[in-house]
Amino acid sequence: MSAPSQRSYRVLYPDVLEREVPQTVSLEAWLNGALAPPDSATYTLIRPDGTAQINAAPASIVGGIATYAIPALSLPSTLAFGEMYQSRWAMTYGTQVDRPRREAAVTAFKLYPPITDIDLTRGEYPDLINQLGDISTSLQEFIDQAYGQFVRKLWKINYWPDLIVSQHDIVDPVRQLALYLVMKALYRSQKSANWKELMDIHAEGWKGEWSGFKARLDKDHDGLADSEDKAAATTVVHRNMRPRRRARTNRW
Repeated sequence: MSAPSQRSYRVLYPDVLEREVPQTVSLEAWLNGALAPPDSATYTLIRPDGTAQINAAPASIVGGIATYAIPALSLPSTLAFGEMYQSRWAMTYGTQVDRPRREAAVTAFKLYPPITDIDLTRGEYPDLINQLGDISTSLQEFIDQAYGQFVRKLWKINYWPDLIVSQHDIVDPVRQLALYLVMKALYRSQKSANWKELMDIHAEGWKGEWSGFKARLDKDHDGLADSEDKAAATTVVHRNMRPRRRARTNRW
């Protein structure tokens, strides 16, 4: 007899929490292709030293999803920046309690998805949404997938996304990856050589953007780039390194 299926917990990328800002965290549980709402849930935020910043706070179940609204006072200005925090959930189903964990970071500024439907359709592909037909009525799910994949790749190589100063630096890689995912969906649906060609073009575009990706970083969290130089994605970012700032001269 096979073991019963376990619930899956959907995590696109780690929680990134801004200090002194009220914000919401959530966690989706799924089973057999559908949301699996818990009877109740609590949320805990663990500091890098293993102590609790937020301890077993009761969460709400909103639309079947465990959700906790973090008050600004729970993320004070004295809380240390870093990526070694943990979000811990206790999800209760009858007498069973699941305890999924999720990486988390505390930062001064969050990074956000840098593109919209318009950025994928204007110019090259004005009819792209219509071409999707029954696949989707918008491009948002492809944008979400692309942004999630991009952020996860950065985390995997210790290139912390929350240190990137400008949204502009991530526009082209996320756009190329999103277009690749769209073209792949269209090719799988229609088996057209045209979609295959476009899928391959944007796959190469994404590979080129990733291999050459660079961004200016803010390792001291003052909201400004530490240097005019951009750090490559092959660079391991050491948060505690002292920034090497060049002297800023008046160019006007």
